[in-house]
This record gives sequence, C-alpha cells and structure tokens, in this order.
Amino acid sequence: MRIKDIVILFRFPFSFFLMPVFFYAISNTNEIDVNNCVLMFVALHVFLFPASNAYNSYMDQDTESIGGVEKPPLSDKKLFYASVLFDIIGLVLCYLVSIYFMLGMLTYTLVSRAYSWHGIRIKKYPIWSFLSVVIFQGIWIYFFVLNFSGQQSYHLPDFSEMDLIYAGLICSLNLAAMYPITQVFQHKQDAEQGVMTLSRLLGIKGTFYFSSTIFPLIALCSFLYFKELDFYPAFLIWLTMNAPVMVYFFYWMIQVLKDEKQANYQHCMRLNLLASISMNIFYMGLFYYQQSL
Repeated sequence: MRIKDIVILFRFPFSFFLMPVFFYAISNTNEIDVNNCVLMFVALHVFLFPASNAYNSYMDQDTESIGGVEKPPLSDKKLFYASVLFDIIGLVLCYLVSIYFMLGMLTYTLVSRAYSWHGIRIKKYPIWSFLSVVIFQGIWIYFFVLNFSGQQSYHLPDFSEMDLIYAGLICSLNLAAMYPITQVFQHKQDAEQGVMTLSRLLGIKGTFYFSSTIFPLIALCSFLYFKELDFYPAFLIWLTMNAPVMVYFFYWMIQVLKDEKQANYQHCMRLNLLASISMNIFYMGLFYYQQSL
C-alpha cells in the first residue's frame, strides 16, 4: 500500500465537516487558553478524526464511494498501523491539555473503534450506530472542548446553564440530520457488508424525510440558545447562513423523490461542504464577536 493511498484513506478533508462543533465550543468560552485550543484542534482534526476514518476504511475494505473519497484505494495492514500511530499521537496531545481531556477522547476513540471493529461492529445496528455518532461526535466533543478551552478549566461543565445545553444539542442535532444523508449512496455496499445503517433502514426517500424533520428542531434550539444570550440578531444571521444549505437540501430531495439515482456521492459531498462552510464561518464569526466584547 502506497503512502499516497494511506493519506487518501485518512480522509483529512472530512475533518472540515466536524470543525463547526469545535468552533461552536470555543465561541462559548470567555477567557481562551490559546495553547489548549491549538492542542485540542490538532489532536482532533489532524490525528484522532482521521485515524477513525482510516481504521473504518481498513475494517470495511470499501471498493465503492465513501464519505470524502469517491474511489477509495484498497487498504492493508499498513493502514491499520498508521491509524494506531495517529491515535497515539493524538492522545498524547490530549494529555498535554489534561489527563481528563485525554480520557474523554480515549472514550471517543474506543467507541469509534467499536463502531467499525468486526468483534462488536456497532455500525451493524441502525439505532446504536446513529446514537454513537450523534452523541460522541456532537455533544461529547462539544462539552470536552468547551471545558478545556478556557483559562479556568478542569471542572465539569455547569449543566444548569441552558445556553450550553442548547448548544450541545445543536451540535448533536446537526449530526442527526446530516449523518443519515451521508449514507444514502452507500446502501448497496452496506448490504454487501451486512451493515444495516439508519439510512438503509429508512430507505432513500425515508432518509430525506427523516432529516427534514430534524432541521426545525435545530432551528428551535438555535433560537432558544440566542434567546438565553439575549442576542436575537445572531439568530437572524444564523438563519441567513443556513438558507443556502436548506435550499440545496430541498432541491436535492426533490430530485431524489423523482429519481432515487440522484441520491449519489456528488450531491452528498456538495451538501456537506456547503453546510460546513456556512457553519464554520458563522461560528468563527461568533467566536470573534464574543472575544471582542
């Protein structure tokens, strides 16, 4: 296996899709610890998330399109060793932040491995796989980054602060809406691997109906979040930033309802990229605004 193929299967660009959770978390931090934020960002988006991608590719031996790679190369044991090396480096960086942050990310890593490993293979079970992704890539990452991004960290988050609860829910609900959509073009490959994803359980059209019911919940939580902050103009900006995403989603949904072959890799990646660009810009702007106060 060539180094180039290993790099491809780490799917580094896919980390971009997960960055909104990180930027949302640090935007809720008053006194930023720059060193911790840099360490956490690198640990997650350069090492741990790509390592999970690589391990998943090694376990699945995909031959058709997967998230972030249209034509995946064949993998071998070298990819497995590379993923373990990246896990170790990522967890060492987490330890430099705090042993508690490292333990939290070790838990995330173990769940991620259980998701793909054939001995447990959480991804075979539609509800459990859905919940594992929605929780551990959403609210779990959000609260750990939030808790260790400030200069006065190292304590459990105050769950009585409703704005933080809404923010964590938004992170998980975004994944709840988008994660099944990333599986609509993989039904054939999942069936061959004996994997029953939530998208495959719902069917292609059912997946779009399901995701379309999540978006109003995200909007409601976002409104309540900014209401807690008494910052209504930001909610209007949030709606504006999300408008192109919603337009594209429903345009694509209409195409799929007419012809299920439109549920393909190209449309899926465009939607993910558009959503990630919009939310990364919004939350980075929110972070800049909060720090300027």
